[in-house]
Amino acid sequence: MKHRQSGFILLYSMLLVLCLSGLAFYIIYDYEMDRKLLTFELEKIQVNQLIFTEVKNIIRQFPDTQDYEVSYENTAFGYVHREISKNEKEWEVSLNLVRDGYTKQIFFIYNEEIKEIISWREGNA
Repeated sequence: MKHRQSGFILLYSMLLVLCLSGLAFYIIYDYEMDRKLLTFELEKIQVNQLIFTEVKNIIRQFPDTQDYEVSYENTAFGYVHREISKNEKEWEVSLNLVRDGYTKQIFFIYNEEIKEIISWREGNA
C-alpha cells in the first residue's frame, strides 16, 4: 500500500513538472512573438517616417528637378529608389523603400498649380 502511494506522489509530481514546464515554454514563446511583433511594428513606423521624409524632400526639390529623373539612395534607415517624371503641371513620383527585407512601394501624383498630392497609392512587395 505504501509503495502505491509513493507511485501516485511521483506521478502527480511529474504531472506538475510537466504542466509547469509547458507553462514556462508558453510564456517564453509568447514573449518572443511579442518581441518580434514590436520589432516589425517599429520597422513599419520607421519606413513610414522615411516615406514622409522622402515625399517632403521630393516636393521641396520639384523646381530643380528635370522632366524625368531616377535616383537611388542608401540611407541609414534603408534603401530608397525614386523615379520622377513630369506631365504638364503634374509630377508622377514612384518610390520603392527597402528596409531589412521589408519593401514598400509608393506612387503619387503632385499637382504644381494647386500644390497638393492628388493621387496616392501604396503597397508592399
